[in-house]
Amino acid sequence: MCDPTSQLIERIINLLEKLSGDDIYVRIIMSIARSENGYLSLRGLSRAVSMSPKNVKKYVTRLEKLGLIRVEQPHEKLMLIYLDTSLDWLRDLLSK
Repeated sequence: MCDPTSQLIERIINLLEKLSGDDIYVRIIMSIARSENGYLSLRGLSRAVSMSPKNVKKYVTRLEKLGLIRVEQPHEKLMLIYLDTSLDWLRDLLSK
């Protein structure tokens, strides 16, 4: 059985997801935070949010300018998207 703290955290996360509804910015951040490796490729993120890579890239660019995510491009055709270190707490929260 889960402890009360874990149940509370899960309820808070569910509430935040319901309040944000279909906000693409929140869906992108939550998808990256839940990712197994701590990052997603543009293609993987596109699959996670059910949107074309071209459209997701526009939102990623905006989130990067806001300092919420960081983008690395180790290869011309590969874009890796990470949460900014200021959001490590979210990743920790979602892993519990």
